[in-house]
Amino acid sequence: MQSNVKTTHLKPWLSFFLRLVLLVALCFALYQVQVKWLDFHALHLESPLWLCCAFLLVPLNLGVEWLRFKKSMEVCVGRSDELWDSFLQGLMVSFFTPSIFATTFGRMRLTQKQHTPALVFSGVYCGLAQFTVTLGFATLGASMLMHEVPINSLWIFLAVFLVSGTAFILNPRFILSLMKRFEFSFEWSIQQKAFLFGLSVLRYLVFSFQFHALLQAFGQDFSLHQVWVLMMSYGFITLSPSILFGKIVVREGIAVAVFSFFLYPKEPVFVAAFLTWLFNVVLPLIFAVLRILFRWKSLYS
Repeated sequence: MQSNVKTTHLKPWLSFFLRLVLLVALCFALYQVQVKWLDFHALHLESPLWLCCAFLLVPLNLGVEWLRFKKSMEVCVGRSDELWDSFLQGLMVSFFTPSIFATTFGRMRLTQKQHTPALVFSGVYCGLAQFTVTLGFATLGASMLMHEVPINSLWIFLAVFLVSGTAFILNPRFILSLMKRFEFSFEWSIQQKAFLFGLSVLRYLVFSFQFHALLQAFGQDFSLHQVWVLMMSYGFITLSPSILFGKIVVREGIAVAVFSFFLYPKEPVFVAAFLTWLFNVVLPLIFAVLRILFRWKSLYS
């Protein structure tokens, strides 16, 4: 009887582990397929200065994200000295999960159970603001390239932008129902939402400038047409779910596909997408791990 009980308890975990291994293997295979399609011998670093500029934008992007989180939490629970630890934890979780999960449940901490509802709703609103900004720029990019792309892409971006924008301005029912379940409530003023929206626009512009700087670093000349294409690329990336190693596979795959559709060379786009992920996901992860380890060492030494 005991062996049967153990088997029934192990089967779900074994199934989950096998699916996880299969997912990672599939993502790695897709990554290798992308690499084989590219000719890296034709790729050269033309301007190290632009590469340095892209790297130096990492602290700015991290600072804007911290400010978005801090301001949204001040609306919910006021100031708290423990917010920094939750923020660092979210950076680590974001490496493995979609960003919306990392900025909500990924920031929850056992020592801050009283702040759990605030952390969840803060992440929801920050994610909704960034999602709306990205889809708004994607709609703009698709409208500027209306004669070069299927009209359906424009309507999809516009529809999702209007829905997400309305949800951000007006508290949707699902947020209100969650508040009732958590027995939690807070009010966002128009000024506070506008400030959060402005920070999300700034974060989007930092990402975009970083991507364009990396393209120029590898010999891709800047143009306004390229700006519209990147807006659409970010829109498709945002609408595509991804998890674990699939985040970089999806990001690079969509970026290369969109830019290739407009006859841009694939290699600079591939490298720019990879370095953007490395700068804004991997480096913050390393920073968060080192910062937490240093704090633990100082507390327990």
